[in-house]
Amino acid sequence: MRLACLHLPEFAVQVERHANPALRGVPLVVGGYHHESGNVRECSAEAAGFGVAPDMPLRQAYRLCPSGTFLPYREERYRQAFSAVVYEAAQLCPLVEPIPPAHLLLGLRYERDERKCAQDVIATVQQRLGFEASCGIASSRFAARIAAEDAPLGETMVVESGGGGEFFRNLPVERLPLS
Repeated sequence: MRLACLHLPEFAVQVERHANPALRGVPLVVGGYHHESGNVRECSAEAAGFGVAPDMPLRQAYRLCPSGTFLPYREERYRQAFSAVVYEAAQLCPLVEPIPPAHLLLGLRYERDERKCAQDVIATVQQRLGFEASCGIASSRFAARIAAEDAPLGETMVVESGGGGEFFRNLPVERLPLS
């Protein structure tokens, strides 16, 4: 069975910006306040431009990006937003498996046009909820996820059946699901 993977990049950042539009375009760091001892959970592209990265200590992130806005990780807020995404996807595709915090697997067994189904889900999530997403379609969960993460926002990347070898040829070892 073919699968689609919906990817919601920087989901916590997207949720915070949806709740407070004044945060759009601002370097945003989610994980805690800059004086706390925790780590960055997610950061916006603007913060990443200063060298901030996930898993970095918050204090280090503040040294790199003192003009950034630092917010705590609000798990319940993100869970509710993710549930809304799951609900919208389930209205369009009968086989949905959530993979929190930022991925959904969609079974395409009953879909005649898999690309159209994926594009419909992306468009619905964008229009009804305001979240940007990308999608990957492949014959395996892993291939679909990698394709979704590599696809440009709002688009779908398809790995043709039997085309996995070519698709994975230049994949960095760090992205493989290995310890």
